Amino acid sequence: MPRERGYGRTLLEDAPDGMALVDPETGHIRDANERLCAMHGYSRSTLLGRPVGTLTADEWTADVPLLDRLRRTPDGEGFTWRTEHETGDLLRVEMAVAHVERDGATRLVRVTERDETTDRKRQKRELQRFRRLFDRLPVGAFRVTDGGDGEFVDVNQALVSMFRAESEAALLGREASELCRATDDRTAIADRLDADGEVIEQELRLRRLDGDPFWGSVSAVLVEEAGAVYLDGVVHDVTTRKQYQQRLEEQRDGLEILNRVVRHDIRNDLQLLVAYGDLLADHVTDEGASYLSSMSESVDNAIGLTRTARDIAETMLRTDADPEAVALGPILDEQIDAADSAHDATVTVEGSVPAVQVLADEMLGSVFRNLLNNAVQHNDTDDPTVRVSVTERDDRVRVRVVDDGPGIPDERKESVFGKGQKGLDSDGTGIGLYLVHTLVEQYGGEVWIDDAEPRGAVITVELRTA
Repeated sequence: MPRERGYGRTLLEDAPDGMALVDPETGHIRDANERLCAMHGYSRSTLLGRPVGTLTADEWTADVPLLDRLRRTPDGEGFTWRTEHETGDLLRVEMAVAHVERDGATRLVRVTERDETTDRKRQKRELQRFRRLFDRLPVGAFRVTDGGDGEFVDVNQALVSMFRAESEAALLGREASELCRATDDRTAIADRLDADGEVIEQELRLRRLDGDPFWGSVSAVLVEEAGAVYLDGVVHDVTTRKQYQQRLEEQRDGLEILNRVVRHDIRNDLQLLVAYGDLLADHVTDEGASYLSSMSESVDNAIGLTRTARDIAETMLRTDADPEAVALGPILDEQIDAADSAHDATVTVEGSVPAVQVLADEMLGSVFRNLLNNAVQHNDTDDPTVRVSVTERDDRVRVRVVDDGPGIPDERKESVFGKGQKGLDSDGTGIGLYLVHTLVEQYGGEVWIDDAEPRGAVITVELRTA
């Protein structure tokens, strides 16, 4: 038992419940805190020195049964007792007892009171608050008996609306399995309910009371109360999302078909035109040769477009877009050499390309190929010149492609990448720059356009180093 150690006002007043110190010999109240005084409606000065019976129905008398009970109750235990307020209202309280000893003898009995009536009122208020929250949840909430295979015993208004019921009564007592469209779905969710206290989540095919099907995302948990098992959970109507996913899958299938057509059928026909053009070169007049040259150039451009279209399709079809370490130099050198040999243009590198790895993937070559082709194809000079430079700073690498063409007006510097537009429907300079922007964004980098001096444009690609 605790020993008396100069109990002060701080100990009493900091206690969360009503507390009094009682003399075990006389039964008089030696001290009391404000919570106990407020509980019984007396002032502290009125209680001090009075018999502990003042707190019971036997006003102003030494209540022998209460004092005897305080003496006999083991230290640290308690009991329930009927007391009263100063107004005469009866209170039912829980009394906890602690005997304070000094020199082997009990000097004080510390009595802690907790008003059961107040606790019940507080619990009632909390239940009412949670009930209001339950009823006002923007998602359907429910309780089902027998762990999920039984009947609805509680539903909120959102669930009533979700299933298009006339009222809560139309759902209460109804078997939950009636509203699940597929037996396999019911079996799958039942198999996952064995783990005690684990929240499960599953998308189910459900049915409204009028027969209309919909998709619901269910989050639920098994609970046990008074020996009964329930399933408590919420339902989100995800029909719109599921329909959107289905449309995306259909579009993805269509894009895969288009990608195959571009890769094989169209590209093969264009390659045949190139071959026939080479065969015709020795069979046309000088005047026809100019036409043949124009045709060959157009075919080459078309082949380039099919390659870019293929790259865009593959980019959009990818499900994993995690950048990895890629050596910048070899890829950039390969694309510069290809552009220099494919076009009547001068493509040079200023300085040297640092031996650095950047965060990208196997599509990085498409970024530089389209930038270089764009710089040449949209040039209005007789001998286009393109200069490439690479600078490294901190954890970033910048690749600048500078041309001497007509430049890009300020009002179009954003739209050329398809920003703010609908992808391929953009009114930019072509799908190549749309692909550049898409890939660089996936890599966590940036791309932008500035003016070159005295004329032309500067397109800068900034990539993260690996």
